[in-house]
Amino acid sequence: MLLPENALYEIEISSIKFGWQWKGIVKPDGSVTELNLFKELSEEESRRITEEFVKSSPTFVFDGIEDTLRLTDTLTLRCPYCWQFTFEFDSSHAGYGDRTGQALAYVITHHTARMTIAPGEVKSAVMDDMLDTLNQEIID
Repeated sequence: MLLPENALYEIEISSIKFGWQWKGIVKPDGSVTELNLFKELSEEESRRITEEFVKSSPTFVFDGIEDTLRLTDTLTLRCPYCWQFTFEFDSSHAGYGDRTGQALAYVITHHTARMTIAPGEVKSAVMDDMLDTLNQEIID
């Protein structure tokens, strides 16, 4: 049994009508830790979130070529504040993820990353129709 003084409450407040979201944790003493600062659920903010997700993916971090990253397509999905963004970039080696310690041939490899965001959170991330980037698993 969890004692009330040990309970943590995760709170999410959003307004689809006005397009904003906030997330935080409330502790029993009333203190609040913000997980997501108050933010607008705009297309621009959603694009920024997905672009940062691509930039922090192991494949891009390991050998992505920074100045080749481009947004190539945007689809507005049926739910409010939901989009699919397609980014493309080149990397300096073939393969996916962090390949530290592996023998790698220098070969420019083009990647396409499709990211679905619904409201304010990356829900799906697929690279080259082969890699589930959220779970770092090859798709059968």
